[in-house]
Amino acid sequence: WTWAFSRFHRGDAGSVSPEPANKIPIPVVVMNLARRPDRRRHMQRLLTAVGFTDWSFPSTTASTDIDLVALQRQGWITQEAISFMTGTEWIGEVGLRAYVANTKEQLEAVQDHAEASVDAVIVMEDDLMPTADPVVVNERIRTALAELPASADLLYMEMCFESCERACSVANASQIARLFNPKCTAALLYTRKGARKVLQLCKPMFTALDNMLPLLIQRGQLEAYGMIPPAFLQ
Repeated sequence: WTWAFSRFHRGDAGSVSPEPANKIPIPVVVMNLARRPDRRRHMQRLLTAVGFTDWSFPSTTASTDIDLVALQRQGWITQEAISFMTGTEWIGEVGLRAYVANTKEQLEAVQDHAEASVDAVIVMEDDLMPTADPVVVNERIRTALAELPASADLLYMEMCFESCERACSVANASQIARLFNPKCTAALLYTRKGARKVLQLCKPMFTALDNMLPLLIQRGQLEAYGMIPPAFLQ
């Protein structure tokens, strides 16, 4: 991890190793603010090095431009959710608009691809690092995709927390485990049916996406798996 991180941190992602021969054609949507072109360049290098071939950087909204009243009218959030998030210690007044913006834009990316009826879509943040040489990460991702059950809704390629004693191994799988309480959404694959279920369950949002998904997973409303170890770190 340290070796891969240091190479990418210096900005020489393209020189870590040759591009993998086996590409990953799943569309990737990267959340990136216009004021951070450095992160955009970094993610372009990373995605190329890992073997992704289809990515996009949709327009994003700065937290200062979030209009909560307009979002209520559009059905993205309720006043009850605003009150709840404002009263949550880790969100509060200061973080409210940033979390709302991030949640809305990730759900919009999922919605766009659900309507296009693609088999899966990956939504990423713009500050990821690989946990190994990109060619190795490519191999592990392709193996994880092959191992993913048809019933899966989500595949976490990055996570910052999980209740390890509750995660379950998957028969004949070497790269994935069934998750119970994963946190973070920095590199998350939505299957086609998973995307549709998430939109049904999370719009309007009732808190930040980082917390909505684990709650729905714990309730048994979403079936989630994670790469063990993760492919990326944030």
